[in-house]
Amino acid sequence: MDLTNPESLEQTAHAITSVAQAVPGLKDAVYETISLVWTDPVKRRRRAKNLEAELRMAEEMIKGQKRLDDISATLAKEVLEPAMEEDREEFQEIWAALLARILVGKEKIISRKIIEIIKECDSHTAIILSSLPEVLEDTRQNMIIEEIVEVIVNKKEDIVDIDDVSIALRWLEEKGCLKELGRSPVSYTTTALGRKLLQAVTFPEDKKETE
Repeated sequence: MDLTNPESLEQTAHAITSVAQAVPGLKDAVYETISLVWTDPVKRRRRAKNLEAELRMAEEMIKGQKRLDDISATLAKEVLEPAMEEDREEFQEIWAALLARILVGKEKIISRKIIEIIKECDSHTAIILSSLPEVLEDTRQNMIIEEIVEVIVNKKEDIVDIDDVSIALRWLEEKGCLKELGRSPVSYTTTALGRKLLQAVTFPEDKKETE
């Protein structure tokens, strides 16, 4: 496929966005993203595969919910550009959650700062970040590190260990998402930014939320 040809670009954009029953703003955003950077055929195939996987995940997340008739192409592009580079499942799930929010009108908490934090995460931090909402359900707002480790490592023991958790929590604290409450025992609480970040990366299946 010749990606210098506008017709080919249009076909590629339509094929990808049809996975999510393309609304106009999303289709425009994908088209613009493709036309700006998709010149190398190898990169194009990889990026197309990544976006297709993420949009399928988003479609699954919003199943049964009313989607918008149109969305902001500007915001969609901010999410699509880093999302198309990501082939790791732990990150694809996060970008899919953001895309799902945009598609159903729950996008108000998606700020540029949140997008930048996600882009800077390493793989272990992404896994741990996605697990923190479950930790908060079990421990409420005061998260003791031993409890955090127990919840996350028990479920992801083949992927992360106690050191990965400790490093990720410290990094999230440096980014202003967590605040250390004490060292005996070590415990954390989420900041306002942290709460928004956790909301953004965890798409609510059927419960209402305040944004």
